[in-house]
Amino acid sequence: MFDVSLPTERRDGERRRRPIWGSRHFWLGGRRQGPRRAGGHDRSCYTDVYDSGVAVNVVMIMGGCVLDALLTLYLLDNGAIEANPLMAAALLLGVRPFVLLKVALTGSCLLLLAMHHRFILYRWLRVQQVLICLAIGYAVLLFYELGLIQLIT
Repeated sequence: MFDVSLPTERRDGERRRRPIWGSRHFWLGGRRQGPRRAGGHDRSCYTDVYDSGVAVNVVMIMGGCVLDALLTLYLLDNGAIEANPLMAAALLLGVRPFVLLKVALTGSCLLLLAMHHRFILYRWLRVQQVLICLAIGYAVLLFYELGLIQLIT
């Protein structure tokens, strides 16, 4: 009836042969902002583009980590002791290993939390809420350390 002939070759070539690292989506921030399909669950999907709230929390937590390390070193110079056994062991190796370990542990855990920011824990707790609680926790810790510095001086 109908003589429909389909082309046997692709005109543009194989689309998957392009290098991943040269992709414009990688260098310009990606394109996935939510679930792949319209009916997909928003609570358990990975994204390429992060909300501004996630970025703000990550910056606040990393900044709090660095300030915590500096304030801890100041307090240690003025007679305080490190209560965390892991960080106390790192302090025995020196200041540089202490700061590197603290920042590396916080950064790697923060990376995993940011990647999973849309996931839900325990049926009601979102990972993004955990990031907010960590940022608030660092703020409280920094105020506590500043109070200890006030007591010393």
